[in-house]
Amino acid sequence: MPDNDKTKQVQALLRPAQLLILIAAILAGILVAQFLTPTVFRASPSDLDRNGYLLDVLASPNHHPEYVVLGNSIAMQGIDTRLLSKDIPGHPLGYNLSSTGQGLTEANMFFTALPDSVETVIHLFYVNQLQGVLVIDEQKLNAMQMFGYRMDQDLKNELIRIYGFNTDELLNQSSAQKAFKSRWALRQASDTLIRDLVRTDRDFDSLRTELYFPSPKSPRLSGKKLRKSYVDTFSKMNKPEFLIYYQGTEHLDSFIKQVKASGRNYIMVVAPLNPAGNEFIPADKLLKATEAITKITQKNDVLLINAIQLLDEKDFFDALHPSVDGAGILTRYIAEQINANAKRYDLKIGNGGEQ
Repeated sequence: MPDNDKTKQVQALLRPAQLLILIAAILAGILVAQFLTPTVFRASPSDLDRNGYLLDVLASPNHHPEYVVLGNSIAMQGIDTRLLSKDIPGHPLGYNLSSTGQGLTEANMFFTALPDSVETVIHLFYVNQLQGVLVIDEQKLNAMQMFGYRMDQDLKNELIRIYGFNTDELLNQSSAQKAFKSRWALRQASDTLIRDLVRTDRDFDSLRTELYFPSPKSPRLSGKKLRKSYVDTFSKMNKPEFLIYYQGTEHLDSFIKQVKASGRNYIMVVAPLNPAGNEFIPADKLLKATEAITKITQKNDVLLINAIQLLDEKDFFDALHPSVDGAGILTRYIAEQINANAKRYDLKIGNGGEQ
């Protein structure tokens, strides 16, 4: 019995000590995760790696673009800033900061990270981008945060005002929550690696780091593949959600005001729409979308370049994205419109830098 009593006494002393050790180990693990997770995240290839590269470029003292292009994959494959700069007096340095699926909030985030050298924001906007009612895809927000982006309080307040719902909770996550939610990158890494090995027709590394014309320069689809691209893309657009939503128009108006308040020029480019879409999308829906965009740009007195009917069907390689030839047509058209309207809108590009 005495031995049993001593054993119980020792166990009683060990339990608090073990509990403290366990708590300390958990806390240490959390701290280690906070420091290691961003490093592991960057080392895990994903479809959002381009965002991290662009944020690094914007934070670097070695990059001084005078204008930038924002937008989704249509802008990536539709605007060549080297060609654009060549056709603009003074040949300003421009970077194409567009990325796959880049919506208004993502573009807004990149805008707040711009260096002082940027004087003009060219924003390519697709007609269905006013239908959004969600502030941003949570995975994209998490990626931007893990790549080091820190949203300022002014932008947080504005997004909460516009989108409401659970925006406050989404934008004000703790570091531990951000790190925990970044596990998706590890799951996606294997898929990305396999895709890069299988899709030898595309140079994904160059797409992640290209600052001028991030286009895969894909050959045009044909036959059943092209038709499937049309059906899959335009059938989704022709639905009630294509109608204009308050959040989209309010955010676009807010974004333009933010750009102008910073002393920069804002130029809106309505993206070309493949004429094949006319079979699926009623003309009245397109008209409502373009009228809404026009109203916002006129209200803010900014240049609107409406390229929605600029390209023929042959100038696209699929339902949405311009071919290399189509990109050349679009880029030159943007340059023409900038040069023609430089004095009217007091643009810092398009008139050789004359103010």
